[in-house]
Amino acid sequence: MSTGLATDNGRTAWTALALPGANQSFVKASDEPLESRDPATGELVATVGVSTAEDVAVAVDQANAAWSRGGWRSDGAQRARVLYGFAQALRANQERLAELLTREQGKTIHEARLEIAGSAEMTEYYAGLARAVYGRSMVLKDDVQSVVLREPIGVVAVITPWNWPLTLLVRSLAPALAAGNACIVKPASFTPAITVEALELLNGQREMPPDILSCVIGSGSKVGDALVGSDGVDMIAFTGETQTGINVMKRAAEGLRKVALELGGKSPNIVFADADMDKALAGTENAIFTTCGQICTAGSRLLVEERAYDEFIDRLAEMTRRLRVGDGLVESSQLGAVVSAGQQRTILEYVDAGKKEGTL
Repeated sequence: MSTGLATDNGRTAWTALALPGANQSFVKASDEPLESRDPATGELVATVGVSTAEDVAVAVDQANAAWSRGGWRSDGAQRARVLYGFAQALRANQERLAELLTREQGKTIHEARLEIAGSAEMTEYYAGLARAVYGRSMVLKDDVQSVVLREPIGVVAVITPWNWPLTLLVRSLAPALAAGNACIVKPASFTPAITVEALELLNGQREMPPDILSCVIGSGSKVGDALVGSDGVDMIAFTGETQTGINVMKRAAEGLRKVALELGGKSPNIVFADADMDKALAGTENAIFTTCGQICTAGSRLLVEERAYDEFIDRLAEMTRRLRVGDGLVESSQLGAVVSAGQQRTILEYVDAGKKEGTL
């Protein structure tokens, strides 16, 4: 956590977190911890315990037992209160969480604040839906009626990426909880600390039943595979890389488990000559440079009508030259660090390939 004391580079000093902490028993992690480091400086942000296959099994068993006891799955008003409380807690802790998110993931503090605020707003939306999980009915004949009820499925595994770790956590977790399910979260190994710290706020809500929420930490190949392959998991919500998503679907199919997948993609921007150029330029810049382009919706291909091409590209190049790249904790920075040295190497390899293979 931040100490409030300035360092030589203008940052406040940071004391590394040791997770899970005293109020984080929902994290099932008994193995040696991994180190989460600031991609901008290499500074240790947190040590986070890693889960074993046995920890995953415990989390699954406890989630099923908690869900089977009832109460949570049948009380929409309770679920709404818990989620509303979580949204309020996110807002109350916005600055603390935003700093941790920037330190762990590398994004700018401005973007981190937007992510916390957006996550709170999304949580409130699903809190409102928790009390109104409607089915439908219809009259088939004079003496025959058809009734469709919407019921929680049981235990949902929520596997999240590192680029928007709270937004993409809440997007799957909040509706799953609102519908009355128990949830087990597995965050990306680059962003476990921000996930655990945020989940503490949720698990700490007064009416949150024990073991409805849990968290496991570790690699996809070990911890993720154990979770996806567990007979006690009824559904998997996965956001991440396409090939991994294919593997998740195959693994889930072995047990006829439901899946919700959001995977990688290529997102072309198309600009016609009659477009509002100022607006098109702003949209193009935002599309490719948000989160340093590390998002599945990044506008990584730009198609410009020939009549507008020269003007558009010249103006875009000038805008790009003016972008302020720097420490994500510096308020004026517009681009922070990419998430890891490995990610940086991958990006540079693509740049080199583009230079060699490009025809422009």
